[in-house]
Amino acid sequence: MVKDFTPESYSLLLSVLEERGYMFYTFERYMSMQPEGSVILRHDVDRHPGRSLDMAELEHHRNIAASYHFRVTSGKQFQSQVPVLEKIISMGHEIAYHYEDLSRALYKIGRSHFARIGPEDFLEGVRMAKESFAQNLELLRQYYPVRVISMHGDPLSSCDNRKLWDHMNYSDYGIICEPYLDLDYSSVTYLTDTGRRWDADGANRRDRIPGSTKMADLFAGQPHATTFQIISLIRSGIANGPLVINTHPQRWSGNLFVWLRELITQSIKNPVKSLTRK
Repeated sequence: MVKDFTPESYSLLLSVLEERGYMFYTFERYMSMQPEGSVILRHDVDRHPGRSLDMAELEHHRNIAASYHFRVTSGKQFQSQVPVLEKIISMGHEIAYHYEDLSRALYKIGRSHFARIGPEDFLEGVRMAKESFAQNLELLRQYYPVRVISMHGDPLSSCDNRKLWDHMNYSDYGIICEPYLDLDYSSVTYLTDTGRRWDADGANRRDRIPGSTKMADLFAGQPHATTFQIISLIRSGIANGPLVINTHPQRWSGNLFVWLRELITQSIKNPVKSLTRK
């Protein structure tokens, strides 16, 4: 029996998308065409970047280009993931910057996720975030001409990194798409495995679309926690396109030890994350 959150279950998901006639797009290609029968595969490389290679290779063998979103938290951390980054680029995938510059700047100022940040300190955080955003973007652009960004949300932080755009314009940096802000989610269905399940709304503080009801309307009364349930909904035509499917590769593994550790860890984290939303 195929377990969920393994390369095998992900391969089944890709197969049913192909069976339904979906065409695979990166964000950059989608923004220029916005076709109806399209799906964008987005992968947030939050931790354990090496696990992203399994997905990238699986997609590459199917001639699929996906969108890989890399964090940059320090120069040392970034250099450690460059070999993985280069391999993913060599397979023809899109690279995006998974930014968290504002929350990290405010953390440095307050020295805690829970510190109260006054107006003056907040503006100082914005200044620091502008500087680090430009620097981190240029680091990534040494390897790929990044034109797509996406917010990374720390569930412990009260800061929404999208607030940075109240004080600057990412188009000034040659960015054409921030998926949380630039896609029309009245017509695009957004699926995410945040919480290691597809319906973890209660444990999902940041990776959500404000004001979007399309997914809730589509899946009302329909179980959609597992990848196999998502596959059934896609096969039935309930989850129709365009689709954005966001996965976190660290949670997908064919190694039993890694798979069990992720399962146990996430089952502990989800109730804690739910409390941060209250």
